[in-house]
Amino acid sequence: MQPDIGGKIRTLRKARRLTQEELADRLMVSAQTVSKWELGTCFPDVLQFPVIANYFGVTLDELFCRTEQQQRERITELVRIAQQSAFRYDADTEHLISEGLRDYPGNEDLLAAAAEYYAEIVVHTQSHTEEMTSQFHNRAIALSERVIAEGNDRLNICHAKYALALMYIVDNRNEDARAVIQSLPYLYPQRDIYDRGLVSIWLLKGEDKLIEALNLRDILQFELYNSYRSVIDGYLETGNVRDAESTSREIIALHDLMWKDDGTEEECKGESISFDLFRYIRCLYQNGNLKEIPDLIERLSRMAERAKEREDSHYLKFLCDSWIENGLDKYSPIPW
Repeated sequence: MQPDIGGKIRTLRKARRLTQEELADRLMVSAQTVSKWELGTCFPDVLQFPVIANYFGVTLDELFCRTEQQQRERITELVRIAQQSAFRYDADTEHLISEGLRDYPGNEDLLAAAAEYYAEIVVHTQSHTEEMTSQFHNRAIALSERVIAEGNDRLNICHAKYALALMYIVDNRNEDARAVIQSLPYLYPQRDIYDRGLVSIWLLKGEDKLIEALNLRDILQFELYNSYRSVIDGYLETGNVRDAESTSREIIALHDLMWKDDGTEEECKGESISFDLFRYIRCLYQNGNLKEIPDLIERLSRMAERAKEREDSHYLKFLCDSWIENGLDKYSPIPW
């Protein structure tokens, strides 16, 4: 059943003893618009809802006449939006999250998700002004500190500490970031968390066990893949190119084990394999081990050809830029 927003506006207006014309003046709309709202022939614009709620001193939940179940569903949806939107800034999304924080200032799940959201868009998005970046930066820190100080959910606290450490790194407060990171618990392999996957493979049999075991295998393989990448990062950052090369060889083998090449590897796995191939080639050149390089370049060239066939200019540009960013142009021109 649709909420009677028009009826709610009418009730709030009459409680203030306002005419439709007077309310229209205060909201900077026409009296005819207010009349249509109250009759239910049209709704306010999405950006007008918080203005109306603020004027009457009510929450959006009250304005929308939401039940407790609807409020819980809205919080769940806001958390999902925050988690899925962290790497790209969108004004409407940020407005939704900001509204949610106003309406549910004590909800720990939303506070933690919002802290990570604001931290990530500070780092990964350049489409907003310096003033907005500063606002998001301060919100990320304030929300993180609140969850860490007041939170009860261990995973929410971990997300908040991640966001806080990220902002410390942005501020070049590396010692503070290290302290926050070192306060995080080791959750893997999560032996003290009896989740569906672990309990299923321990207790179930047959197809039920197989389904969960396959799912857990995929999760652990992905975690292993990411850990390999981090190991390579560490070796390169400390100048250990020899071990970076051997670990790069292992991550390529792991990648091929996890995702069989069906001729469309860059389409189904994004830029991951090509990123690893570029770093591997760079290590081989630096260590003077040239034997494997032609086969690796041929593999990248096949990816480039497929990108040209499907007119994927974004991926083709990524391949060309990565060749230069990895310094491979000093050894050879771009081969495609």
